[in-house]
Amino acid sequence: MAVKLELYRVFQEVARMGNISAAAQNLFISQSAVSQSIKQLEEQLQVRLFSRSTRGVVLTSEGKLLLDYVSHGLGLIQCGEEKLAQSRQLLTGELIIGASDTVTKTYLVSRLEAFHQNYPAIQIRILNGTSQMVLDYLHAGQVDIAFASEPKDKDAYSVRHCFDTHQLFVAAPNYDCDFDHVHSMEEIAAFPLILLERKASSRIYVEQFFQQHGVSIKPEIELGSHNLLISLARIGLGVACVTEEFSQSGLGRGVILPLRTDFEIPPRSVCMCTLRDVAPTSAANRFMDFISESDKMAYDLGHSYNFKTVSIENMGRFGGWSSLRRPILFRLAGKEWGEKGRLDAFGAYCGYGLGKSLFLGITNTRTHPTGDLVRAACYGTSDLQVAAFEWLL
Repeated sequence: MAVKLELYRVFQEVARMGNISAAAQNLFISQSAVSQSIKQLEEQLQVRLFSRSTRGVVLTSEGKLLLDYVSHGLGLIQCGEEKLAQSRQLLTGELIIGASDTVTKTYLVSRLEAFHQNYPAIQIRILNGTSQMVLDYLHAGQVDIAFASEPKDKDAYSVRHCFDTHQLFVAAPNYDCDFDHVHSMEEIAAFPLILLERKASSRIYVEQFFQQHGVSIKPEIELGSHNLLISLARIGLGVACVTEEFSQSGLGRGVILPLRTDFEIPPRSVCMCTLRDVAPTSAANRFMDFISESDKMAYDLGHSYNFKTVSIENMGRFGGWSSLRRPILFRLAGKEWGEKGRLDAFGAYCGYGLGKSLFLGITNTRTHPTGDLVRAACYGTSDLQVAAFEWLL
């Protein structure tokens, strides 16, 4: 039996006031409308709710019983409406994110920290999984946002680009291979390979790329963690296929070195995904805007310092790198540097977190005897997210 909610609101107010006229005034409706609502409710419930008297109305025993439940139910509805209003203002709520553990560690942690500082009442949960897994979570309603490789079925999703990833083959510095040699696909496939497990999206992507060129790859070791790829490569167990953007620590410290190749695997995009036909929650919308605004801020601020973009080749071995695959962002103060050059003014923009920015300016003159002045790695969203630099002494 369906009873209109408004009838219960009228019933509660009449019971509270004990008078139809007073209830009508509080509800901003006529007395006849109140009387008609009570009559309609009694007819639908097939019970008498009030006894009429010259002083007003009094609840019957059935009316008293119903009032307890109506008051509780309407109270819950009011509470829900208040919570919903608070959620719209981001005073409360929950944000559930699906992402791989690597994306969480290298991209999301600092951003979640900054978001939490701005919206401490939003409870944040993370479900880890591969790209396909977190997209499945999204379809099942288990997460609000999925950070995944750009979906093939774009019509089903609203997608915001976050950053691109690039695949490298790396090994320990003392591994039995020639780091100056330019390897073909067949030569790479012949190494004892260390790859992510078969269900990993990056593994699938790399295998498909090789297969498209008529080369199959069969790993010696399969792992479920990107960090383990680096760990096993650095102790010399084989050649690992890693994501460059997630391997900056190992590459920067020279504990793993990239193998040169005569091919380049096309980059993949990591995106924020929501379902196109499902409206995101207020917290999800704000978080996505927060990500986009802050990454744009990092990009704009980096360019506001008039960095000169320089492609560097044949600059020696930058921690084992025979060349840098993409430009380094830095500023030169009217000086040039070469095989044994000097860098008089060095500035690097380092954007990290959301709403957080750090500009590192180093004004100094240093000359390295071999010309290996600086080891640099640019990684992250679009052209610039994080630029990490360190001197090689």
